[in-house]
Amino acid sequence: MPGDDVTVGRNSAAQRKPAGTGATKSEPHDQAYWHNRAENLRNQIADVDRQIAQITAGTKDSTPPDGSRNPITSSNPIYLNGQGARLRNLRARKAALEKQMDDLLEEARKANVPPGWLR
Repeated sequence: MPGDDVTVGRNSAAQRKPAGTGATKSEPHDQAYWHNRAENLRNQIADVDRQIAQITAGTKDSTPPDGSRNPITSSNPIYLNGQGARLRNLRARKAALEKQMDDLLEEARKANVPPGWLR
């Protein structure tokens, strides 16, 4: 019967929760949830730190073989290797990740999460 199909369709659609709603906010999160979120951010920060270290380590020995040094580039050896923009981007990425970590810590504090869960 056509009328029944429409009614069932409406009921089932009304019972379904749309994706992306705040339904998960009401559910309590366990230790693994908080630990994984913090660990993910720590891993990303460590990766960015490694990339920054690679760039800066690779530019420390940038003195030309003849020993001459340009006063402009001697104080900024990254200028010689063209890595300045990449280094700035990595430092900005690290700052953004650290902000995300601060936000996570604040969110956990508001949710009364024990500090050990984030370690």
